Amino acid sequence: MTNIVNQQIQGNQLINNLNEMCRALFNSVDKNAFKYLDELAFLDENKFKTSTELDLIGNNVYEGIIGIAISILIGIALYYIINYFIKKIINEEIENPYTFIIKAIIAGFFIIYIKDIILFAIGANNMISKEILNLTKTFFNEKVTFENILIKINEALYTQGQEFNVMSFDGIIKIYLIFGIINLIFEYSLRYVMIKIMFILSPIFIAFKANRKTEYLYNNWTKGIFSLLFMQNIIAIILVLSTRFMVSSIIPINKIIYIGMIYALIKVNLFVKEMFGGVSIEVQTPIKNIVR
Repeated sequence: MTNIVNQQIQGNQLINNLNEMCRALFNSVDKNAFKYLDELAFLDENKFKTSTELDLIGNNVYEGIIGIAISILIGIALYYIINYFIKKIINEEIENPYTFIIKAIIAGFFIIYIKDIILFAIGANNMISKEILNLTKTFFNEKVTFENILIKINEALYTQGQEFNVMSFDGIIKIYLIFGIINLIFEYSLRYVMIKIMFILSPIFIAFKANRKTEYLYNNWTKGIFSLLFMQNIIAIILVLSTRFMVSSIIPINKIIYIGMIYALIKVNLFVKEMFGGVSIEVQTPIKNIVR
């Protein structure tokens, strides 16, 4: 009898310790992760106007990545000239010279101004995302952010003064949501880095457009940066719809909606990639396997 009582005490103590560990982890994620998600998910042009990026790209045809891109374009032109005479000698078909010259001139123009064009596209895309998020503020007087959604989640999972219990249904939902949020931070961070890299290297990819054999690199770059930027509009739509579905924090179905929302946010990149092509930002971690 004493052994049974001791086992129950040890079991309760183990659960209490586990609850304390989870509570500390979740409080840390709640305080830090959600505010970073808003910054990582919704990118504006100011994040790409730092002196580092602009200096790397360069301001004229003699500096930075722009200078390298112009050199590549000149190399492509020399390759075309040599290849043109060789193909004429062996009587093989080659791209029309006038077509190549027009493509090269257009490529040279966009190499110089692609930096401003992408910054404008990022700003315009962010405006669309803000307008989507502002729909709830306009019609329902409610602002949608990851931090506000956190408040709703906690209201639903911690009602009537209840404490966190890892062995409860609400506890399992909270664990899934926290692991999902951590996974989103990894993926959105990777997205942010990928867009920065594509932005910095953009003049080089424009130069590749001038040659048929390297044109596929330009096409892949276009699809990649478009899909990564467009992702935030889908994220905004998911947040708005999820918020409107959550009518009351005490309705049990809302707890399931939170899981669906996190799962949908994780699958946004896959959805956009299936629709438009582009690059994958899936992060293969143990956390990813939990929330998959």
